[in-house]
Amino acid sequence: PGGGGAGGGIALVWAQQLVGLVASADGTKGQAGDGGLGGCGYAIGGSGAGGSLWLTSDDADLKTVTALGAARVKNGSDCKGDGEMRPFGGAGAVGRVRVDAGVLKGTTAPAPFEGK
Repeated sequence: PGGGGAGGGIALVWAQQLVGLVASADGTKGQAGDGGLGGCGYAIGGSGAGGSLWLTSDDADLKTVTALGAARVKNGSDCKGDGEMRPFGGAGAVGRVRVDAGVLKGTTAPAPFEGK
């Protein structure tokens, strides 16, 4: 079988001011498994989940901040002759973003949990 994708990890950022922050804790796609006999043998590993980002700042101006899971992996072979590649691995779950900020500008994906 194929190996699963890596998760997004974790990052903690403490700063008085964050300007134009670009940060990612996205997961990675799983790996394809061996086709086996007849091309429908082994499964593909699932994709990795998004990680966690925790941002703490008096003034946070965010540009691109993401903690997304990787899409499911479609790979393998057309085992049934219907044009659909099988088997495929599952998608990774979405990660989490927490923002503790006096002033917050910009958005994150997923939407941030705003701590106080």
